[in-house]
Amino acid sequence: MSAAVRNSLGRFATKRKPPPPLEHRAPDCSICGKEVDHDGDSFRCYDCGAAWDPTGYEMKGEWDEPDEVACPAAIEWFNTDRLGAEHESIRHVVDECYLPDDGHLDHKSTDIWQTWRDDDPRVIRKAGQ
Repeated sequence: MSAAVRNSLGRFATKRKPPPPLEHRAPDCSICGKEVDHDGDSFRCYDCGAAWDPTGYEMKGEWDEPDEVACPAAIEWFNTDRLGAEHESIRHVVDECYLPDDGHLDHKSTDIWQTWRDDDPRVIRKAGQ
């Protein structure tokens, strides 16, 4: 029999219930940020056409269509005179579009939230070039 406990108001109370169980989740897609599926062999994002081998620490990915031509678009996000010398190390960092060369308008970098279009003044290489 458990001993009676007094709560912060001085009333008799019972001990707290255990927390609800955790839900085991699959990782988020490193491209779109959505939770991936597991097809029995690998983690897979059907929206992005990519899969990751769950064995090993790095979980390296591969495309469902590995021979598909890559979009040539690229951008330098921080190439601006407004940056001071302390930021010189990031001034010429280039992000390339990871999407296939299929005529899309919005380019995407491997940073889930970064998108751009060919009319962005920071573009150094447009699609179709």
